[in-house]
Amino acid sequence: MKSSRLNDPESANGESNGKGEFDSFASQVRNIDLTNTSLESLGESLKNIFDCQAANIFVYDNSRKDLYLKGSQPNNQDEIRLDISFNNLTSYVAATGKPINIKNVHSKEELNRYHEGLKYDSARDANQPFKTQSVMLIPLPHKNRLVGVVEFINKKNGNHFHDYDFVRAKAISLVIGLAVIKIEEREEKNANQQGQIIDLEDKIVTLAKAINDISHPDEIFSKIQQPLLEAFDATDAIIFAVDMDKNEIYSKTQWNEFKQEIRVPIDSSSIAGFVAARDQSLNIADAQNQKELSQHQPDLQVNEPWNKNTGSTTKTLLTIPLNHSFQLLGVLQIIDKKGETGFSPEDEKNALKIAESLAQVFHDQKVFIEPKPTKFSYLIDNGYLTEDELNLTIEKGKKTGLDIEELLINELYLRSIDVGKSLESFYNIPYASYNASLVPLHLEDFDIDAKILRERNWVPLINGDSDIIVLINDPSDKDTVEEIKRTFLQHKIDFRVGLKMDILKYLDTYQESEKMPESIETNILTGDDKLELTLDEESHAIRSEVQDSSSDRSGQLFDEIISIAIGQGVTDIHIEPGMDDKNLLVRLRKEGACRVFEEIPSHFQKDIISHVKKLADLDPSVTKLPQNGKFVWSQGHNKYELSIVVFPTIGDLEDAMIRVTQVGKSVPEFMSMTDMEFSDPNLDKIMSRIHTSKGLILVTGPEGTGKTTSLHALLNHLNTPDKKIVTAENPVEIVQTGLRQLQMNEENGLNYALALETFLLGNPDIILLGEIDKDETLKLCVEAAKQRLVFTSMKGKSTMDAIRKMREMHIDPDLLADAFVLIMAQKLVPSLCDHCKEDYHPSPDEFNMLEKFYGDKNFSELGFQYNDNLTLKKAVGCKQCIFTGYSGEIALQEVLERTPELNRLIAQKAPMEEIHNQALQDGMITLNQDGIYKIMNGDCDFKKIQEAFLPGRF
Repeated sequence: MKSSRLNDPESANGESNGKGEFDSFASQVRNIDLTNTSLESLGESLKNIFDCQAANIFVYDNSRKDLYLKGSQPNNQDEIRLDISFNNLTSYVAATGKPINIKNVHSKEELNRYHEGLKYDSARDANQPFKTQSVMLIPLPHKNRLVGVVEFINKKNGNHFHDYDFVRAKAISLVIGLAVIKIEEREEKNANQQGQIIDLEDKIVTLAKAINDISHPDEIFSKIQQPLLEAFDATDAIIFAVDMDKNEIYSKTQWNEFKQEIRVPIDSSSIAGFVAARDQSLNIADAQNQKELSQHQPDLQVNEPWNKNTGSTTKTLLTIPLNHSFQLLGVLQIIDKKGETGFSPEDEKNALKIAESLAQVFHDQKVFIEPKPTKFSYLIDNGYLTEDELNLTIEKGKKTGLDIEELLINELYLRSIDVGKSLESFYNIPYASYNASLVPLHLEDFDIDAKILRERNWVPLINGDSDIIVLINDPSDKDTVEEIKRTFLQHKIDFRVGLKMDILKYLDTYQESEKMPESIETNILTGDDKLELTLDEESHAIRSEVQDSSSDRSGQLFDEIISIAIGQGVTDIHIEPGMDDKNLLVRLRKEGACRVFEEIPSHFQKDIISHVKKLADLDPSVTKLPQNGKFVWSQGHNKYELSIVVFPTIGDLEDAMIRVTQVGKSVPEFMSMTDMEFSDPNLDKIMSRIHTSKGLILVTGPEGTGKTTSLHALLNHLNTPDKKIVTAENPVEIVQTGLRQLQMNEENGLNYALALETFLLGNPDIILLGEIDKDETLKLCVEAAKQRLVFTSMKGKSTMDAIRKMREMHIDPDLLADAFVLIMAQKLVPSLCDHCKEDYHPSPDEFNMLEKFYGDKNFSELGFQYNDNLTLKKAVGCKQCIFTGYSGEIALQEVLERTPELNRLIAQKAPMEEIHNQALQDGMITLNQDGIYKIMNGDCDFKKIQEAFLPGRF
């Protein structure tokens, strides 16, 4: 989809600010001398480029975990330091990583759109020659880490910063981030050369000599320990290295007369592990004081192994991470300062310097070696599973002989597409999943042994007239690849990497695929080879075998219909005989819509219905009354239950309706926030609200609109090791690792009330209660939201409908107003098929209709203008979507966020119309507006949006 460029106010007269303007801007950026500049001069250059009154660069202090600004302030005032929090604008940008553009920093309403209570520190203006009015704040990243925030203040000539400025500032954030790193490294190097560690100079020289004398990594532990003790007047010191394979840190330290290796996991079960996990220093004055430890992490504790070995009790601890180029290489831990006092701030400063030297040694001596990427590294790097989970799965695979890929999918509930992406990332070859519409190649034409394909995990597939797709599990097997190329010398080969389980699906159904065309033609029923269906009396499972007989053409035809339908993922099959010798219709339902799939000559219709009755164990002689039954169909590795309903229709004919249900279907997978396809404005609202410690977040919508899916997507975003998340669900439909999920059982007395009471006794961070089904459940959620962050859902048409229903549940309006943080309503509409949707240029009338449906006043905020380059997407139809043009569904969302004025209206039980108007004024995008947004984004079309909002439909 193409859209118009963001408007620059300077181009309002019709003059383009296009390529020439950006070329000029790029030239200005290139002219900045990043090698010799300082933070002050860099800020001055940025100020001139963006034509503003000031450009300040706050730098992230990795050791203190805060931001500082120095040297760029008037009157040479002391440096400014800001915590990483939501207390002020600059801190908010650092905490969230979100750039913001504020027209008026003194407008509470504008600031509250980003975060309630957000404010500008007006005290800073006392030392400025101007008063701050407009601010543009951009986070500065480097290698996926925050290195600072640049603050642009007051666009000159009294204007605010425009979208054009915002786009340019974000575009060069990586360049500025790199410049900050280079400047900091240069200044730090200069400071080191000037010998700033004065009071430890002699001892550091001794330590440096010990470091220089190291000729082997194992000597680090023995040669450095004693100089460290002398430098810090400490009783003990431990130096840990990192074992990434086991997600542990380890040390080889001399204990009395023997050498003892200490290993601790990288987590909060020990102070050293916590420092490694959080990448932050800790200075503990009393390691036996659990209250002090709990200030850093509730379950933080002293690691006991060395206490047991030495017979001592640790009192004071100074623990520093060892980093080189933003990579954790180890941990330095200095134990028990001699005398009554603990380690001083000066000790911390000196320890940080020593930690840098040690990290350099670790790097040079290759104490830590980056593990080689594996075909599952993508899954670990992107948080789909941990190293421990992968190692356990690999061990289980070795013991049981089961395929690791299949174990990851079936036991750890990973999506096959994510495992496939991991293979794609490792082998750098596109991943292809199982596709029932692709047919395996005729092996006999190329003298290929199917047994070899199974042993080496590859399969050739037909793709058009000339190309051959080869799906292979291990493209690094050079011998197999060369053999494949020799086999298909006269053909163009398109290699794809695939899962073993998908390759086996093709191989298991190889013969079946050979005799099943992609569409049914009547001429397939001619010839001598016919298909005989055998019915297993106990399970009603179908077994298909080719026989050299002329029996049961109808059986063969039905077999093909069912196989193709199941391969296409349909939910219902309708067989409808026609009157007066008209053709029999086969209609298939997929994604809720029925379409005619095939017409079959009328002389087959009675035999097909009789065959269906036989499979479902129905009485073939009964034709005047409805009958129902079921049987199991096996296809590949999967089994499907086919529920049959046969009933009489006019003309002495019978119809058959068949419902397809997969047997033993796995637990649904949770979706990430990215997969949910939120529109950008709604995603911003959600992300600014869910990172709170208490309150109520409600998802509402009609039955079957994905409320549970959305709740789990939100929880998945918050599902980190430092959060305890518990759920009470009825039933548990989606399973997530890290969540503790409780299945309700009303018959045994396990209900939401008991579950919530139990949860609160255990002090979790986040609670999910599946659905508000009665007054009592709502009151429980509101009460719990005073202490914890609570997620729940309820049936409703919109956010306003949810508020109305909660009022009807007799909840105190003041309590409701105080509790609610965010309400999200959603509904599902069919999404366009990705395989066949096409670009088209809408007419002016169609564009005006979209604008009117969205709302003339607000449509311009989407940034779309009608011109010759504007394109939308339209439904076409292909085999993948059974020629409907639609595949799957997409959710429309309406996000109502808490604002002070909205809270006041809810507390005062104001009319719903007044609350709705206030929500719109606060920036809420309605469900139908979100539908237009997703039309413009190419996800759906206006036809389905109109149908969704017809009178009487939710």
